[in-house]
Amino acid sequence: MIRPAADDQLSGHVGLVEITVDGVKLGEVELVPGKLSEPAYRELRADLQRVWTDLVFDPNGVSSVHATIPTARELWRRVDASVRKVVDRPNEQLVVGTTTRRLDQVKRAQELQPAVVRAGVWGRSAMTRTLQRSTDTPENQMTAVTLQLLKSHARRDPSADDITRRIDSLLREPVFSHSRQPIRRVTWGMRSDPRYGRVLAVHQILNRPELAATEGPGELRLGVPALSRLFEYWVYLQVLVAAAERYGPPTGAGFEQLAVSLPGRRRRLELPRGTTVTFPGPVHVAFEPVINSRGDGWMGLEYVPHPDPTRQQMFATPDVVVFREGGTPWLTVFDAKYIGRSWVETEAVKLHEKYARIRLSGIPIVRNVVAVHPHVGFACQWAGYGHLAMAPGAPAPKLPLPLPIANEGNSSPSQHDPSAGAPDHGLSSGLSYSRDDGRAPEDSPVAVVADQYWMHQWLAGRRLDIAGLGATVAGGRAVRSVEIVMPRIAQLVPFATAVERRGWTVHWVESIERDAQIPALVALVTRRVIDGPVVVLTGDSELLRQLPDSAETFDDLSQVPLL
Repeated sequence: MIRPAADDQLSGHVGLVEITVDGVKLGEVELVPGKLSEPAYRELRADLQRVWTDLVFDPNGVSSVHATIPTARELWRRVDASVRKVVDRPNEQLVVGTTTRRLDQVKRAQELQPAVVRAGVWGRSAMTRTLQRSTDTPENQMTAVTLQLLKSHARRDPSADDITRRIDSLLREPVFSHSRQPIRRVTWGMRSDPRYGRVLAVHQILNRPELAATEGPGELRLGVPALSRLFEYWVYLQVLVAAAERYGPPTGAGFEQLAVSLPGRRRRLELPRGTTVTFPGPVHVAFEPVINSRGDGWMGLEYVPHPDPTRQQMFATPDVVVFREGGTPWLTVFDAKYIGRSWVETEAVKLHEKYARIRLSGIPIVRNVVAVHPHVGFACQWAGYGHLAMAPGAPAPKLPLPLPIANEGNSSPSQHDPSAGAPDHGLSSGLSYSRDDGRAPEDSPVAVVADQYWMHQWLAGRRLDIAGLGATVAGGRAVRSVEIVMPRIAQLVPFATAVERRGWTVHWVESIERDAQIPALVALVTRRVIDGPVVVLTGDSELLRQLPDSAETFDDLSQVPLL
């Protein structure tokens, strides 16, 4: 029995997972998220696949694939009967194989091998060569490849689930169990046999790279770390579609950078942190750019820490940023939140506080911070922030994108975009924020950085009272911030919610591997020691060797009350 929640690699995973035993692939299992209905999940994944492939393969026409290829159901009607006939009576060929024979069973001269004669003296069998019937023919391979392409096409249509399941069942038939190589030539058997002729016609329709594309990222095909990650990808692509409609086709590499090439004309969706598509203006649309307090991150933007020491952080990574560099700088933040309706307003306020303090050359440039959620019909715009609904199948809302430069001088932002929600920079251009870049004195408030992995190992199942943990670790000194680094897995979401309610800041690492968590901890501590004393809650020897010399450590959790 497979228990995804108990497996570190499968926990929180959504999508297809290959099942292999002793290196032999037995099939695939699709993991569907429990907090979302299966039809809604399939609709979201299908729309993500559609939008992405249409952007990558036809940047100037976001719906061209649907206009030129018949539906998966229509193509299935064309080949259903032919495929069933192929399964019942597949094309065969004679090949030389090996089998066991006794001397009295030999019927052909080529089967009379020395080993058979020697074994016959003792009345035994031996291996010999013989002619055998095989279904490993180019015609059957072409049929299997066509079924794979049709399956990929059907996955883009959430109403074609029954076709996907039927094709999966057919591909397990022995006739289709051989290697599935791309079709390099059309054989006489494909043209002369009506069964294979009809399949070949559908293969020629489907043999296009966008239908061989796969979602990503990672090794697990169609896999994403969590449902919220799938929603973030989808929102970014929707913003790109809206930007292309407003500003025109992208410049430079354009949408090509959304995919990496794979063997066999395939592409895989890949959105590394900081992926940026540039439109005329220039207007930059970025996925998870890193904007830090030093101003040397994405596009030279500077993140201004919160004035309250208990709520400070030194960098921000919003899900989607739209930055108009030309004219008067203008920045809009979109953050995807796949959460319950009752939490939307709360999260919108938190996002505004977190992302509004971004500036360029000393001037604040954030016009709007928008929380994007899937609850259709629920939207609100406040001063400088708000939330709106985006969901597959629902009408696309008007996004508060920066105005094209040509329109900036003619009208105020409210005339062109009522949801811009921020005053003109003429009212705030005199504002500036000062920051001391030197080291803070040693008696300044302490920043506490916790290593969740080590804490989990030390507690061994016990529960800790986190209310006074920061003060205990700081040793009586004032605490300016408490942060914790942990892998993004489903089991830790309740714990993350609990510590955030206590004022902690959670830093997620997109891997359960310790080799990925240690560099994240070291980087965080290195940033914090610039502003003052830092105490790292850990006893991990490998991490201790890599920490800055000025960082303090605390590894005696016995001083903290247990629950």
